[in-house]
Amino acid sequence: FELYKEHGSKGLTFAALCAPAIALAKDGFRVDPWLAADLRKEPARSRLMADPAARALFYPGGEPLSEGDTLVQPALALTLERYARGGQAAFYNGPTADALVRTLIEADQRSGGWVGNRHMTQADLAGYQVRVRKPLVGWFRGHQVISMGPPSSGGVALLQVLAILDGFPLDDDRNGVRRDRELGIEVAAEGAGFSARSAHWLIEAMRRAFADRAAHLGDPDFVEVPVDSLLAPEWIADRRISIGERADPGVQAWLPAAPKESFQTTHLSVLDRSGNAVSMTTTLNTTFGSGILVGDAGFLLNNELDDFSLAPGVANTYGLLGSKANRLIPGKRPLSSMTPTVVREGGGRVTLVIGSPGGPRIITSVLQVILRLLVYEQSLADAIAAPRLHQQWKPEWTRFEAGWPERLLQSLENQFGQEIRVEPDQHFGSVQAIRVLDSGEPQAVSDWRRGGHAALQR
Repeated sequence: FELYKEHGSKGLTFAALCAPAIALAKDGFRVDPWLAADLRKEPARSRLMADPAARALFYPGGEPLSEGDTLVQPALALTLERYARGGQAAFYNGPTADALVRTLIEADQRSGGWVGNRHMTQADLAGYQVRVRKPLVGWFRGHQVISMGPPSSGGVALLQVLAILDGFPLDDDRNGVRRDRELGIEVAAEGAGFSARSAHWLIEAMRRAFADRAAHLGDPDFVEVPVDSLLAPEWIADRRISIGERADPGVQAWLPAAPKESFQTTHLSVLDRSGNAVSMTTTLNTTFGSGILVGDAGFLLNNELDDFSLAPGVANTYGLLGSKANRLIPGKRPLSSMTPTVVREGGGRVTLVIGSPGGPRIITSVLQVILRLLVYEQSLADAIAAPRLHQQWKPEWTRFEAGWPERLLQSLENQFGQEIRVEPDQHFGSVQAIRVLDSGEPQAVSDWRRGGHAALQR
């Protein structure tokens, strides 16, 4: 609603903007394979089944909705209709706010509540304000990269890794590296882009960016976040110089939980005929969030508290660590990994609108697509379809999707000392992107890894 107020077209009312969503909620939509599968998985199934309203909506008769079933959400339709008429005030005040607070009180009562617990009130909701923050801006290969700043860590990490890698001879690796072959270092298949050497640089740059994330990032309304220092040329140079020819995981006495992929984040990339671009990421955090459905209003509640650092040295659901900068404080926004990004050629025309769901793998997914486009000159479809890797400082090992050349993985292990874990059943992110060709023709691609769609309206 705030975006509409500040940037909405005068020819489009807010009610008209909400109409398609209202129709989907009122008339229903067919359950796709991804939703059907998520409803069968644990622990999401147990969380939803424990909530009476969620159980009635998603498990009619005690069985999960199946692919092809129609999911109708009349309560959500009414909420959206109120929102369409009244905007933000109709959500944070009135019947919707009352239903939300009532649901939380009932959920606490079912679980036994906490000693001395003070429930959320209508006043808490009414006091919520959208925070508009200045985006982060960096440069890579003659392109201006615009991304989100804290309390999201995405923009800082993305710009850090791009800046670190900009000092390495990545161009030598385009379409396979003859120089590496001469040195006896195995390279990727022709056209795949990354060699073992460039993959090593990428892993180590990711490792350093995520270490900085854990140590320094949080909500700038509550803590001083040294964004300028983290992106300063001197710091970037120090980080780059520290990357040697062998893996450098650092020494830690503990190994946090392995990261898990988030399936309840959604990303939209939008570009209109005038060149206006929107890159927007929203999330419930983990699958179906808290599993608590506001029955009278039709929407699920998130479990974003998990994104705070609840205890020093203790990993969250995604295996991420944090510091006191991200500790839980009332009114504070948690650190996230969302990386909505817009790229402009020479700081002028928009050439790329990109983002992804995927927990911390959002950052590394967006990063690798940008590298494949701007360094290895792949098409948008090929860059998104290509296999991905993920390194987040802790745990020390690097995760790989299926599809990387086996000899490249062996070279990373044997010659560069990287600890490799291939996860053939895991998909990293789901990039949604629009690229504008030199001809001005837009190309939209939705990642095959999940059930997204690309659309072009002329």
